[in-house]
Amino acid sequence: MSDTITLTYKVVKGVPIKLDLYLPTHEQNQGPTPAVVYFHGGGLVMGSRRDLFPHWLQNRVTSTGYVFISADFRLIPTGPTTGHDVVEDIKDLFAFLREKDFKVCRETGEEVKIDPGKVAVSGSSAGGLCAYLAASHVTPRPAALLPIFASGGDFLTPFYLNPKSEPFLRGRPLVDASMFADYVHPLAAKVASDLLSESPLTFVPGSNPPLPANPRMAVVFLYLQLGTYLDYYTGQYEPSISASLRSLVGDSKQRLIDTIPEHHRALFPQLNVTSSWPPTYLLHGEEDTAVLVHESQNIHQLLKDAEVESTLKLVPGQDHYFDVMTPNAEDLWGNVFDDVLVFLKKQLSS
Repeated sequence: MSDTITLTYKVVKGVPIKLDLYLPTHEQNQGPTPAVVYFHGGGLVMGSRRDLFPHWLQNRVTSTGYVFISADFRLIPTGPTTGHDVVEDIKDLFAFLREKDFKVCRETGEEVKIDPGKVAVSGSSAGGLCAYLAASHVTPRPAALLPIFASGGDFLTPFYLNPKSEPFLRGRPLVDASMFADYVHPLAAKVASDLLSESPLTFVPGSNPPLPANPRMAVVFLYLQLGTYLDYYTGQYEPSISASLRSLVGDSKQRLIDTIPEHHRALFPQLNVTSSWPPTYLLHGEEDTAVLVHESQNIHQLLKDAEVESTLKLVPGQDHYFDVMTPNAEDLWGNVFDDVLVFLKKQLSS
């Protein structure tokens, strides 16, 4: 078990935004240590740095002698927070970790210092979107990119833009929008004025199957169901950016791109892939119903076109969060997880 330290990397309007720093499982004697930054999923709407946690990744990273960092960020729609604020948090997190003389200490007194030039970035689902945003906007760029069934690989698709009338996520029933009216634009005063960096997964005690006790767990699905996710992500409700793009579904991608206001294009990873992106390893289940596999395929192709080293690993028959929601995941895909570590070691040891 590695040592774990919780730190606050910034404070916004009195709300601390935190990270958990997992130290290597053995003491280091070779100077600054590589690190992997990880962002949690939840559609940017809910979750925390400890939810749906990829122990398989953290264990491999810390046992290799690297630092593993799981970080929170401001959630949408609160504050009111948008994707632009999430980008700001991501940039501030990297600045915090790269501060001159930044180091932490074990209980033994041993100091661990992060090598600022050897920081990789990863994330699952919307956390993978955060990883894409780090690749786009953090300077200097992260040393490697590990998106895990990441959203944001292609926001210009019917999946994000069209309302849905049939179950689409693992066959679960559609969300009753009337039960979550506070979270639909115009937001209720409590939601609009709130500021959150943590909204953990919680369930009704004794419910079987488990019933969400945190309303935000349904809200992210509701936005996808209504075809309005991009409104909340960008903060552009009037005119609705989702409606504007929806009217052009079926037209050329360039027409859709031209419809996106210039200042929002920074939030669309597919519009910001360049030859300066870091080497990338994309991991995705082929039967994902929450983030379609096309999104990783699209980013992979854009990276190849930009002549960036990119590997796309598709896991047959698997849906969203197959890596943490399957009891015997290590037995089934341990070799895939090991390949991920080989990639990280190659990029962080050079």
